[in-house]
Amino acid sequence: TEENRSRSLQVFGSGYSSVATDGLLGISAEPLTQLEQQTQPADIQPSIVSSQLEYTTKMLQNFFNYIISFAQTIPNTNEQIVPLNQVQTWYTNFQRKLQENPNFWKSSA
Repeated sequence: TEENRSRSLQVFGSGYSSVATDGLLGISAEPLTQLEQQTQPADIQPSIVSSQLEYTTKMLQNFFNYIISFAQTIPNTNEQIVPLNQVQTWYTNFQRKLQENPNFWKSSA
């Protein structure tokens, strides 16, 4: 009954009152080939992830190789330091290259 529906909705609806309404649900049976055309192939997502992983790996390799060339050993220790301005220089250069050619990293080893 209407009273029972309203009562059960108040339990799950945190006390909000509701009005019962009629609804219409449509179901369509379509050929499998048509559904396959509407959905993306499963291999699209992994290729995007693979490309992002490749980009990140190459970017970090480039960063490490650049920065390590400026490393200086602290006397009487095994510690090395890198001038912070070299990090900024690398970042500025990387941004510039990316703006000039968003795919430049694909051709670099």
